[in-house]
Amino acid sequence: EPAQSQRPKMNATKRNYRATFILDNRGKEETVDQIIDGVKKVIADVQGDVTGVENIGKKDFIGSV
Repeated sequence: EPAQSQRPKMNATKRNYRATFILDNRGKEETVDQIIDGVKKVIADVQGDVTGVENIGKKDFIGSV
């Protein structure tokens, strides 16, 4: 029997995740909205759905990296 048929089948249901992205757009020509659109496209490319976006604006981070 082929090895492929021995693998467990993937469940077709999608899972819901919540993610937070911190964007450093210093020196970039793209706007934050353009970067967000790019991230949404990458997620869509892997059959994901973005159901909501909350842009909380610019924040200052304290400390050095």
